[in-house]
Amino acid sequence: MRILLSSYSYAPAVGGLETVSSLLAREWQKLGHEVRVVTETPAPANTPEECTAPVFRRPGFCALTRHLAWCDVFFQNNLSLRLAAAWPLCPRPWVTAHQTWLIHPGTRPVWYHSLKYASLRLGRSVAISRAISAALPVAASVIPNPYDATLFNATSTNAAPVRDIVFVGRLVSDKGAFLLVEALSLLHRNGAPHTATIVGAGPEEPRLRDAVQAAGLATHVNFTGSLPPGEVLAVLRRHSLLVVPSLWPEPFGIVALEGLAAGCRVVVSDGGGLPEVVGDVGRVFARADGADGLASAVREALAGPAPDAEACARHLARFQPSLIARDYLKVFEGLLA
Repeated sequence: MRILLSSYSYAPAVGGLETVSSLLAREWQKLGHEVRVVTETPAPANTPEECTAPVFRRPGFCALTRHLAWCDVFFQNNLSLRLAAAWPLCPRPWVTAHQTWLIHPGTRPVWYHSLKYASLRLGRSVAISRAISAALPVAASVIPNPYDATLFNATSTNAAPVRDIVFVGRLVSDKGAFLLVEALSLLHRNGAPHTATIVGAGPEEPRLRDAVQAAGLATHVNFTGSLPPGEVLAVLRRHSLLVVPSLWPEPFGIVALEGLAAGCRVVVSDGGGLPEVVGDVGRVFARADGADGLASAVREALAGPAPDAEACARHLARFQPSLIARDYLKVFEGLLA
């Protein structure tokens, strides 16, 4: 099968969408399929490409038409009208995986949302979580995202964690790092001086550092900046608890799977797809309860037993890249049949 994978953002950019696109391309090639990637992400300036599939960056309209003519299936890992612009001239079976909300919660629809809604009628939709599926205007299969099980393998455990809590994510207000600082302050005032590491970078970092200083937590909170996946794994292994305190409803949350695979306890907020991601092996707190709710969840998670290793392994098995890639192939084969 010839698969044209459209991913608006792709390596060397870093994030959930980029990770999933790379994993799927790799797995489909392992299974003997031909894959091409089209993306808006420019080529790395100083480092060589490390992609198994050929990547065509910022293709023009004519190039998109040629790629569509080549493929058997056009797969968009998140809807991009720009990368689908040539489809009417060269229609192919079209599958869109919805990695986020078509209209972000709390925002009003604008004119181009009508185009997106219309485009969904032309192909098959897949949602990465039941939460995303419920918000779509069309029927959608639910196929969760994979995590990099080769790197974040489920046999790795934290034999001797050296710090208590770790946060991994972009330092923007929606990700909830400020809420974590508030919860840490509450715990300190109640005689639980937990340590924490914040992994990530973003525009809110200066304000977040100021908040840590103002709360008297400077000696208890460490900032690492953004780290490559291998170093993120090393950091996770040195901590007991991963906290994903997102204030907005996360569509999925691959980092929670990575934390479980690295042997961490995991606490997540109750929005979007995060509760689905951790299932019965993680702990969920209500965003409406704010810092008090997060502090209680952290206290209970650290005081209680670590998740059962066999239960975690069973849970993580559903998110293996090879299984997710085959689930998508079944969708493609159904369309071609």
